[in-house]
Amino acid sequence: MHPDVLPVPADSATPFILRYGSWIAFPAFWIMLVFLVFFIVRVVRLVRQSYIVRVPVAERQEVEFAEPGRVDLCLEGPRFTTRFGKLNYELSTQDGAPVQGHIALFRTTTSGIDTVRMRIRTYDIRSPGRHVLRVKGLPADWTPDVKYQIVFMKPHTVRAIGYVIGITLSAGLLIASLVLFILSLVFKGKGA
Repeated sequence: MHPDVLPVPADSATPFILRYGSWIAFPAFWIMLVFLVFFIVRVVRLVRQSYIVRVPVAERQEVEFAEPGRVDLCLEGPRFTTRFGKLNYELSTQDGAPVQGHIALFRTTTSGIDTVRMRIRTYDIRSPGRHVLRVKGLPADWTPDVKYQIVFMKPHTVRAIGYVIGITLSAGLLIASLVLFILSLVFKGKGA
């Protein structure tokens, strides 16, 4: 034995974990990989299924909702844009009755490579059908641009946070199982 290496007592938990680490780590790695892929697929599917309608930013336009319930108004545009800064949004039914809504307390943000989507308001749609969306504060020379969109989505923040937590935990355990596997190989290689 090398003089710098301290002997580990035979009844210690460390040698047992390192001795049988490959038996634990190998299946744990594959199980965590399956969980990681599962959570990533679920969060992507959740976001895709949450879309209701996407429209360009304009002063007045009609939006149709197929079913009643809560909807989130999100803004989507290029990263670091400030064009949405001073805009106000009003949603009403076809006959002019305002739709009850409130400002989102937690402005969740979803970022892509070059676009960002941020939840701004939440509305309670009482009956399906056409509604009128008015955007106030647009510059006089504003022309609709496909890079700047208003997106209505079904609320999905809580489930998305759950999936992100699942992704984080599975990735952490996946890395831990890989480290355990490598340590067990090193431990066996030293003649333990």
